[in-house]
Amino acid sequence: MDSIQETAFLNKIFDAAKIYKDNLVGRTFLFVFDGRGIEIIFKRVNFIHLCGVDSCHHPEEFFRRALFRTLKYNEIRYKYYQNERTANLKLDFINRLSSITSSDTFALEGIVTNTENYKFGITDCAITICLCNDTDKNGNSLPIYVIQSLRVGDCFNKSTSQFIVDAILSRPNCAKEYDKVEFIDKNYNLSSLPELYKNSLADSLR
Repeated sequence: MDSIQETAFLNKIFDAAKIYKDNLVGRTFLFVFDGRGIEIIFKRVNFIHLCGVDSCHHPEEFFRRALFRTLKYNEIRYKYYQNERTANLKLDFINRLSSITSSDTFALEGIVTNTENYKFGITDCAITICLCNDTDKNGNSLPIYVIQSLRVGDCFNKSTSQFIVDAILSRPNCAKEYDKVEFIDKNYNLSSLPELYKNSLADSLR
């Protein structure tokens, strides 16, 4: 890769980091489907994995340097199962993550791939985010999901069940109430929210 290609690749990472921070980091997204819901957060430490690369820096520091556009190309390594083309493709699709939280999507259950099993995934038919439970500092599973993998395609044929997402709500991570409707199907009403989440609506959405 020559210096022009290296600069272009870095700029993709920088642009993706800004989109990731501006649209996803710091908010919790509730995806409602099949009479239930799952909550998803987008963590700073997950960004490097979504890029399809490794680095000499801790994931949090990698994200910070990408955000401030100080990351150097020689600080990036391709994962043993990835390559430059795959990483470029993943970076192109990171820009779609903000739309996957605010448009028509499908929830997938029981995704099985050659290397991993995922309880849930969300797809807009172009990309699929495969999810795993977040954990606390002691490694205990939490009832909230984070992205474990970003895959090209819809993964319908890799999942056991598929559901239309009825609504997507969001709230600041530090808040208890959902204050924004990111997406809602024209035939869905928030009065039909699962009981677990009805009391988590801000007054403006009741």
